[in-house]
Amino acid sequence: MSEKASSEVKVLSKINRKKLSKYHYTNSLMEEAVNEGMLSTLEVANIQAKLLECLSDVIMQKTKGESTSLPVDETTALMASLVYTLDVYLEQFDNPDDAIKLLKEEAIDQLIHKGTMMISDQYDEIKEMYLYLVKNKLEVPLDCYHSTIDVAVPTFLKSYNIVFAAHVTATTIDYPLAKDDWDVCGVKYMYTYMKRIILETHFCKMFGDQKVIKLLECFGKAINMDYKLELLNIFELVVNNALFLQIAGKDPLNLIFEEEDRKVFVKSIKQWNQKEVSLYLKEGADKLIQTLKITDEETVTYIYDYLPTLVKRTKNVLQNDSVESIIVANVKEEQKQKSSIFQSSESMSSREFQKLTDEISDMYDAEEKAEYIITHIQSIHDLVDIFNSDYLYGDEYDALYSKFGDFELALLSRIVYYEEMRDNKDSLRKLIKSMDWFDYEWKEYFTSFMLKLSEERMKSVEKLVEDIDYTQLNFE
Repeated sequence: MSEKASSEVKVLSKINRKKLSKYHYTNSLMEEAVNEGMLSTLEVANIQAKLLECLSDVIMQKTKGESTSLPVDETTALMASLVYTLDVYLEQFDNPDDAIKLLKEEAIDQLIHKGTMMISDQYDEIKEMYLYLVKNKLEVPLDCYHSTIDVAVPTFLKSYNIVFAAHVTATTIDYPLAKDDWDVCGVKYMYTYMKRIILETHFCKMFGDQKVIKLLECFGKAINMDYKLELLNIFELVVNNALFLQIAGKDPLNLIFEEEDRKVFVKSIKQWNQKEVSLYLKEGADKLIQTLKITDEETVTYIYDYLPTLVKRTKNVLQNDSVESIIVANVKEEQKQKSSIFQSSESMSSREFQKLTDEISDMYDAEEKAEYIITHIQSIHDLVDIFNSDYLYGDEYDALYSKFGDFELALLSRIVYYEEMRDNKDSLRKLIKSMDWFDYEWKEYFTSFMLKLSEERMKSVEKLVEDIDYTQLNFE
């Protein structure tokens, strides 16, 4: 029988597990135990002293018996590794009281040894999951997906140090999950990540690689970006479109809306009120799971856990009248929007601008903020004023830039690179690559965004830039 607490009878715990930190489990566990009178401050001091003894042993092991001390940063890292290992062992118990009992009754070095064995077992499972994923991955041309599988995970397997750096994840992962857990690190993070990327991959495989590729291509056209270079999650795109197709009464296995079907469905969805969004998406998820004959409990749970994210995003696009942005359709080239977002050359009044900035200052969702700006600004001057006033941060810039057409990007390029364009006859991409200083943060984010454009779109923007007369923009 496992040492993990396992009983059909639920035993009440004095310690509320929800109050415990996943990142500092043992420390938060002891703090709560002191608050509940389960540990005395003397017992905590004794546990900490035993940890210091373990630290001395590890230092001797790391230096191969040549020294009992190391630089402060290395010593701190070794202690973090020991505590992490203890965390791994103790947090397996459903009832935190059982973990406290072990801290009081068992030797700390033995608990750490058992934690090391658990970490070693999880590491071996990660290797097995990796080999499985390599054989069953999606064959889609998305760079971040393949770099994670081909480079990031092997780097972890090669670099991870169970004894001296158990808390270090030892790699950088580019591919985002629909549901990620940034509160953990080391083997715990990678173990969970591998389980989830395999689950997401399995789900997407149900539709076939070619349909997934077609979905990505349509998405890329919709945002006017080279999707292969984007840090996007495939599962989100797939489950979103499949779910909306299910609700629309179409076959979710088709994965992509035809443009006319999307128009009809968008009219319908715009009639939903805020309560109906949650209701209809939940009903749609129920039907989708039945249609796809999904019986795996982890996959079912994962879909339902993701649902609140889609509900929130759907509510946002309904408020901003941009439902089309979350439903991917097979749009004919001639149907693509060619008109400019900037319908006027006149700037907003000071009162209107203040009202706009007050509204976006209270928004925390990047997509929502971008949609609001797009639907309320009147001119390129308004946009630049917003940029220069620092109302956007981090990924909010990309969320906004991705909504611009070629003409808007050309206007911004003419503004951002005006000085360089006067004396430089290089191609737009080459000119942008040469940029190494920016007087505003938004221009640096814009440059990073532009470098991700496909060659075809970059040429389209460049052609438009040549026809824009900067002097007529009146930015003096």
